[in-house]
Formats: sequence, C-alpha cells, structure tokens
Amino acid sequence: MKNLKLTLKTSSKFQICIYIFLLAFVFRIFIINIYHTDTIAPDGTVYHEIARNFSEGLGYTVYGGGDFFFREPGYPIFLSLSFNISKLFGNKTEQLSIDKNFKILNNAPEIAIAKYMQALLDSLACVLFFLLISNILNFKYASLIAIAFCFYYPYAIHVTNILRETLQSFLTLAMCYALLRYFIFDKTKYLILTGVLWGLLNLTFQANVIFAVSIPIFIWIYKKRFIKALIPTVIVGMVMLLTASPWLIRTYQHYPDIRILKSFGTSFTPEYRDYYSSLVKAEYYGLISKEQMDSSYIADLRDGTDNELFKHSYDGTISKRADSLNALINEPFISRRKIEQYSIYFYKAWFPTKIFSIGTKELIKNSPLLAALLMLPVIIISLFAFIGLIKYYPRFFKINIVFTTLIPVFYIIATEYRRMLPALPFLFLYGMLGIIYFYYKYFKGYDNNSINELFF
Repeated sequence: MKNLKLTLKTSSKFQICIYIFLLAFVFRIFIINIYHTDTIAPDGTVYHEIARNFSEGLGYTVYGGGDFFFREPGYPIFLSLSFNISKLFGNKTEQLSIDKNFKILNNAPEIAIAKYMQALLDSLACVLFFLLISNILNFKYASLIAIAFCFYYPYAIHVTNILRETLQSFLTLAMCYALLRYFIFDKTKYLILTGVLWGLLNLTFQANVIFAVSIPIFIWIYKKRFIKALIPTVIVGMVMLLTASPWLIRTYQHYPDIRILKSFGTSFTPEYRDYYSSLVKAEYYGLISKEQMDSSYIADLRDGTDNELFKHSYDGTISKRADSLNALINEPFISRRKIEQYSIYFYKAWFPTKIFSIGTKELIKNSPLLAALLMLPVIIISLFAFIGLIKYYPRFFKINIVFTTLIPVFYIIATEYRRMLPALPFLFLYGMLGIIYFYYKYFKGYDNNSINELFF
C-alpha cells in the first residue's frame, strides 16, 4: 500500500493513464481466456453474420438476404474489422456453426480477435473514466478509484461477449468527456466532437436518442441562460444527424417515410416494442401461454421482412394488435405486475450481479465461494452508492450526464443487465465514494468538511 501511495505521488497524469490502461487490458485478457471461450450470445450470431457479409463486400446484409435494417450498423461494422484482421493471417471467413446451447462448433478466429479488440476499447474506457473523475476529485482518489475500476468484474466481463455494449459504453464515456471539455474550455470543436460521438452512439444503439433531452438541459444549466444554450445545442444536434445521415438516408431510400426517425432508421420500431410489451402482459395475466407469446413475437417480428416491419408499424396494424390485448387486460396504472417488473429492472440497473453464461442461482449452488467473491463486492459497492449519490451528486454535475440520463429510465432500458453498462462506471464511482465517506465518518471520526478536503 505504501508503494502504491508513493507511485501515485510521484506519477504524472499521463503515467497513471498508462498504468490504468495496462492493468485493465491484462485483466480483460485474463477474463477472455477463461470465460465464454467457446460460446456466443444469440444476438451475437446475427452480428457475426452481418459483419462477415460486410467484410466480404456483400453490403449490410444477413444470411444471404437483401439490405438489412433490424440492427443498428455501428457494432457490426466495428466487428467486421476483426474479419479483415483475421484474413490478413490467411484465415477464411465462414458462417458460424453452433449447437442448441450456442456453443461454437467450427473454427472462428475472428471472434477471438474481436474480443481482444473489445479489451483494447474497454481499457481505453477505463482511461476515459479516470480523465473524467480527475477533473473533480483530487489526483490521489481519482487514481485509486480508477485503478480499482479496472478490476470491476460486472463491467469487464462484457468484453467476452460478441455484443454491442462494450462499444456503446466506450462511445458514451468519450461523448461525456468531449462535453466536459466544452464545459471547461468553451470551444466549438468540443461541441462538434460531442455531436459526432452521439451520432455514432445512436448508430450503435437507437435508445441513445434519449440524450436529446439531457444534452440541451446540461448545456442550458452550464450556460445559465436558455438563449445562450440554444446555438450549442443546435450545433450538437446537427452534427449528430450529419454523422448518422448515411444510415438514415439509406433507410429512407428503402422505405420513404419520415417516421423512420422514430427508430433511428431501424425496423425494430417503437410500435413493435409496445406490441411485445402487450404480449408479455397478456402472458402474465394468463390470456396466452409462454409458447403462444413466443410464437406470436417470432411470427410478427423475427420472421417478417424489413418492409413488412416498417409497413405494419406505420399503417397501424401492430398498434391495433397491442391495443386489442391491452383492452382485454385493462391493467390499472399501478399494478402488482408493474411493481414486480420495475423492481426487477431497478435491481438490474443498480445491482449488476448477473454472471453470464452460467445462471446466478446455478453458480451459487455449484461454486458458492466463487459466487461470493464475484458478487459480494458488487452488492456492497451498489449499496454504498446510495450514500455516495446523496452526498456527492452535485459535485459531479459536469460529468453526470450519462448517469443522470440512463438511471432514471431504468424502467425502459434495464430489461437486461447489459443495457445499463454505460452507467456502471458512475455507479462504481458513487459506491467507492460512499465506502470512503463511511469509513472516515464512522471509523475515523472525521467531520464532513474534513472528508471533503480529502476528496476535492
């Protein structure tokens, strides 16, 4: 510990960034080689096929079909780089062969390459996290918290999945850092960079359009006057749209309806999301079975062409189906189902304890000690995050846009643990602040001012 303190005391900010990157990268390489080594997530198979076709010059297509619009292009295009790298070493690109448990049966070196690419990206995300918090915290505590974050298992584990969340989280932190630079230096170039990164974020996951609410608000608070915030907000918005315009124009040419903007050019529209919610509700209340729910979802969404998905979304077909199911249920505004559902969503948003590929219950049963080692620190950090949030939220206004945007909408986006990945660095931050505050307050007897002097 003394050696660590001495290292921090004598190191520059650049050196700490190098240490953080190396520690994070080594930890992620370790995880990659022991976890998910021969399996792939169901969605990952689709991303793999799109990326394979793209790298082969077949365009943005899937399984030999025509133009594809169901998935945003950001992650598949990123993933296609792994195919190109693999081909440099003389490897051929093949369609994945998997069994019913999604175990990969054929040789797919591009997947290993993609995981190492994600490890690099995630390590850079750890550096960005340090750069963000070091603008608020003093150097010592910013360094300690960022170094600890390198080994935060729920965040690092995502590099083992062929899924978009690692890319999304990196872009989110990068956008947050660009906006912070604007707040500090008031330079238009940082607004442009914010807009570009936001555009790339939307091309990775359409739910990031929600920043259209928070970015203007944060700029407004920073500028203190609405009129002064107007031009910077317009600049960010216009640059974002320009960045995403090739994809949006492509979709519009395929299906010329301005309403494609609602789903940011994808055929997975808000109408289909509402329809799926109505199916889940109907299954909960016993109107349909789980098998009927799944078959309806597959028939109406998974098996439909992109043209059919757009058409049925905009001509009212899908909305009518959802309305019919909802009318049969007539669920009150506050219901047991909603309380159960949103409680689960909040747990997923605040307590990221899911262990991928092995169910948590199974892990606890088969390896209780390992489960405790992995999950107990996560639960402790998440619990203390309530204290850190209450005590220090205003102090971190300049970097709070990601946490402030994503956490309040957990009831929409926290359907899976991975959806909240971009908010986890800030949850970790507040958890560590809460732990340090609790230690100095109740074990060392410091008053609040003395603790603040430690941090800031």
